[in-house]
Amino acid sequence: MHSATPPLKIYFRGGQTETLLGWVTSGFELYAAFGPLVTKPAAINVRVAVVVAVAMLALVCGVVSVICVPVVSAWWPLGDVA
Repeated sequence: MHSATPPLKIYFRGGQTETLLGWVTSGFELYAAFGPLVTKPAAINVRVAVVVAVAMLALVCGVVSVICVPVVSAWWPLGDVA
């Protein structure tokens, strides 16, 4: 994402074994890996939900930096994203 000319802001790639999403902004970077059947709209919905959840965490807990937010489908509040 950082070596492209011009640099990519959003990267989406669906493969046979995984789906990858990368999103770079001036304030943060978000990288996510999903199962192979996740669609681009579903991955974008998760991206938005993660950004909202991190923003709420920052407001409630005063957290200003998050390095890793693990998402396990068994407790993901949005249900099935595929």
